[in-house]
Amino acid sequence: MTAPEESVSISAGFSYKVREITETSISVAHSAAPTGWGPISHGYLSVVPGEPQGLADLGGGVATWRNLSPGTTYEFQFHFMALSGRWISTNPESFTTKGNPAPVPAVITSAKAVSSDGIIEISGTAEPGAQIKTTKDPSIGWWGSEWGVVLADKNGKFTMRTKRLINGDAVVRAFGKTFPVSAAKAPTPYLESVTYDKKKGYKVVGWAQPGAEIKSTNDRSIGWYSFESGVVRANAQGRFEGWTKRKPAGNYTIMSFGSEHLESNGRSPAAISLP
Repeated sequence: MTAPEESVSISAGFSYKVREITETSISVAHSAAPTGWGPISHGYLSVVPGEPQGLADLGGGVATWRNLSPGTTYEFQFHFMALSGRWISTNPESFTTKGNPAPVPAVITSAKAVSSDGIIEISGTAEPGAQIKTTKDPSIGWWGSEWGVVLADKNGKFTMRTKRLINGDAVVRAFGKTFPVSAAKAPTPYLESVTYDKKKGYKVVGWAQPGAEIKSTNDRSIGWYSFESGVVRANAQGRFEGWTKRKPAGNYTIMSFGSEHLESNGRSPAAISLP
């Protein structure tokens, strides 16, 4: 139990005394008799993040917040409305629950190829300040981006580029207070070029998850199909190319069928002339 010897004044006529702090709760004895604002109409107490609690007795009482997170800092404030209709809030006071905070997971929100040589752009969230690393083999180790150190920002967001995949999937590990590994996510394929020949149709070239089958369609709402000449797959480096006579409406796209079914970026076909 934590209890200061004296109440702490946080504004004229306001005071509180911490009754108890545990890993998941905070209990505060408070009194509210503000001076200089006239009579109080009503008010409430807040702990952020948390649910507000009404002041059942504006003169004082005890407020308890439960189901809080261990090792987390909360801000405590009085809020009240004077009869004039003006809301008044005290300056916040901070205190921290006991225990260790829960680990912040590493989460990939998007992964997409951005070049035909297998550069993958990964965006996600992790512990603020954590370094984000990738690998081809977790048993060997994890490394920062080939283009420099990437840290999650103050809101936990990050974007990085890498060529490293685990079994064709994007996976990251955050190195902060803890070291969580994200779930795997298949990268969206990249269509580098589409060229058209009136005899052979459309030649598509790009990158997709290694081993994924590349399919085409005339109508996305109906379905996607193997190329007319046979199955076309991305090779071990993710490269693919093939000919098809199908073309969907709008910009040209293909669909990769690997661990996930993913549609590529769009391209406008360029005309070519074959001998």
